[in-house]
Amino acid sequence: MRVILRFVGSFARKAGGNKIEFELLTSTTLLEAIKQIFKTYKLGDVQINENGSIAGPLRIYVNGRIASMNTPLKEGDEISFLPPIAGG
Repeated sequence: MRVILRFVGSFARKAGGNKIEFELLTSTTLLEAIKQIFKTYKLGDVQINENGSIAGPLRIYVNGRIASMNTPLKEGDEISFLPPIAGG
């Protein structure tokens, strides 16, 4: 199945764009997808808390909403990655 990845900031530079179609196996969970995406685009190590949530300031949304890491993804879902952005 295909999902759409949305990246901003440093993640967009590493991934080579801010909107990318990505192929996953059917019934892949959000956590499984995140691990595969981080490995594919060399985004670093994803840190997972004991409760299954992402550790640190990274925010990940599915179709514009916060989702459980156990959420099964569907064809056409949009996964957005929002790394921390520094400013000044």
